Amino acid sequence: MLFYGDNKFVFVPAGVKRLLNLAAEVNSSIGKEESHTEWGIKCAKSVIRKLRDRPGAARELERILVVRNAEDTRCVSVARSLDGRVQVGEEKGPPHFMYCRLFRWPQLKTYVDELKAVDWCDYAYHLKKDEICINPYHYTRVVAPVMPPLIIQRG
Repeated sequence: MLFYGDNKFVFVPAGVKRLLNLAAEVNSSIGKEESHTEWGIKCAKSVIRKLRDRPGAARELERILVVRNAEDTRCVSVARSLDGRVQVGEEKGPPHFMYCRLFRWPQLKTYVDELKAVDWCDYAYHLKKDEICINPYHYTRVVAPVMPPLIIQRG
């Protein structure tokens, strides 16, 4: 399947195209050198590659993205790399963060404090198991509290 993005045609496999159709809205600030479309294709290809050796896992992820409900879905896990990160384009980060950014929250900036796993997720990133759950509905977004302005009176 050919996909038109940024003035060029790119071959996109059917499985990747299905995942792209389920991706979150476009965020224009994904990478310095690449557009959201290019980054999204690379990220979706990364998911497919990671799930290639797991029968039914890609279809389960598609089902999860359609259902959009944490309670009705199970973990979809990938093997943890040595450093616990995956590279998508020019960017490296934890797989759950990259895939949550693609499928739920394109405005995520850093993975340090922005995501928290639900209690019943068996392969949450912070558990440091050999597998990492990449189900985007097994993570919630942590929004930092807004501090009120501090007024300092002089004199």
